[in-house]
This record gives sequence, C-alpha cells and structure tokens, in this order.
Amino acid sequence: MQQTPTELGAPISSKDQQYVESLVTKIFSALPSDKGVNPADMLDTYMLALLGQPINAFRSVVYKLLTGTLDRSIRFVPRPPELANYVRDEASRLRRLSAPPALPAPAKPSAIMAAQKRWDGGRILVENCSIDQARAMARRNEIPVGSIYVAALGKVFAP
Repeated sequence: MQQTPTELGAPISSKDQQYVESLVTKIFSALPSDKGVNPADMLDTYMLALLGQPINAFRSVVYKLLTGTLDRSIRFVPRPPELANYVRDEASRLRRLSAPPALPAPAKPSAIMAAQKRWDGGRILVENCSIDQARAMARRNEIPVGSIYVAALGKVFAP
C-alpha cells in the first residue's frame, strides 16, 4: 500500500469490491470493534458507504488508520458512515493540495504605476514572489522583520 497520494484517482465502483474489502479487513485487524458488532458482517455496508468516493482518498485514510496518523482519535473500527466521512474529508484535503495556487488578480496599470512611484529607490529584497512565498520567507526568518510586500509589484522591500 502506498503512502498518502496527492491525486484523487478514480471513484470507487462495484468492480473494486474485492480491493475495498481487503483494505477494510486490514482496518478490522488493526482496531478493535464495538461490543456486539462484527464489522466483517458489514462489508457490503462499507462498500455501499464508499461507492463513488475517490480510491486514493480511501487508500490514504486506510494508511493513516493503520499507522495511527489520522488527525482524529480513533479507538474502534469506524462504522461505515464514519469511514465514508473520513474519506470525504481526505478527498477535500487532497483537492486542496493538488489545486494550483491562487493567483492574485492582476493589478490595474494605475496601481502598478503608483506602487512603482511610491517604492522607487527602495531596497528590493525579493522579486517575482507571491504573498504566500513572502509569508513563508518571513516565517523562516529569511527576510528581516518589518519587510514590506507590495502585491502590485510582486516584490518584498527592506524596512
């Protein structure tokens, strides 16, 4: 089984039943079940709950359940709707990770000219960067405290 994927993959369909059952069975062996509940008797219910969910999100959830890295405290085998919710949450996370970074709206020429005039002669620390890159550099102390990011120019200026 692979580690956390970065793409969603095909949706789970009825042809994947044997594969889904094998992974769900691994969860059964790793986690205890509630008293009076035999998860093995509910394999069809798990399959029904997972139909249409992205296969890679399901694999990722199973991997995280087996390694104890799921961001929730799990003490028992999750019931079918709970497992489906975990898979939906993981699919959302994977979509966010694989989405291209949001680009700022292009600045109007007048805004660019005003920013150029305002910051003309300023000491440029970084050029052609996004706000996210500037924030990351600030968090890593790569730019001095008080540095100023000018979005219209895509530059970071010294304080």
